[in-house]
Amino acid sequence: MHIEPTPFAQQVGRTIHEARKAQQLTQVELALAAGISTRALHSIEHGTLSPRLDTLQRILSVLGMTLEIAVRPTRRMSSEQGTCDQSAPGEEHGPGKANR
Repeated sequence: MHIEPTPFAQQVGRTIHEARKAQQLTQVELALAAGISTRALHSIEHGTLSPRLDTLQRILSVLGMTLEIAVRPTRRMSSEQGTCDQSAPGEEHGPGKANR
């Protein structure tokens, strides 16, 4: 079964691959040090597998890297009300409806 790589998985894989190469590590060496299979690392580097967060942290730790996650709103927020200026299509807000 062919899995289409997501942009996130491709970016993560590219970053890991470049860091591994820069440190002159083989896939076998990195996989062993991170406690994952070589096949899993290969799939991660090619963007066909998105690693779990704990797996990604172990790989990055071996490479001397850290993980930073930025969470940003996808819509402009009203600073006075702390709410979104407009709802996305299909979203309902009001009594009994959760704001996401």
